[in-house]
Amino acid sequence: MTTHLEELERITPILQAFPTVIDDQSGFKEHRMTCGTSFSWGLDSRPEGSCARWFNSAGTEFPEHTHAEREWIIILKGVMFLKLLDEDRELELSAGDWYVLEAGENHGGRFLEDCLYYAITIPRSPDWPTNK
Repeated sequence: MTTHLEELERITPILQAFPTVIDDQSGFKEHRMTCGTSFSWGLDSRPEGSCARWFNSAGTEFPEHTHAEREWIIILKGVMFLKLLDEDRELELSAGDWYVLEAGENHGGRFLEDCLYYAITIPRSPDWPTNK
C-alpha cells in the first residue's frame, strides 16, 4: 500500500508549470507546479473575505504573483521563505509566524521543507478554492 507521502514524492517530478489547476472539486485544488507540489483547501469563502489552507511540499517554488486583495499568511507547520519582490528581500516564516501582504504586492515563495499554512484574503479572492 502506497502512503500519501510516497505518492507525492512519485508525482512531484512530473508536475508541470503553475498556476494550472489540475483538480478543483469539493473545495480542494491541486496546482500544477514546475517544481514541487501545491494543494489548497477552501475553508471559508464569502464576498467579504476568503480563507484557504495551503500545503506546499519541500522543494516547491511558488512563482511570482500578485492579488487584488490584501492577504494574510499564517504558518502552521514548516518553513516558508516569502519573497517580497518589490523590496528585493526574502522573509523566513516558520510555525506561529504571520505576514500581511498589501493588495498588489509582488510576492512568491520557496519551501525547503513541507509547509502548511493559512492564507486569508479580504475581500474574497476569486482564485481561492471555495468550500462548496
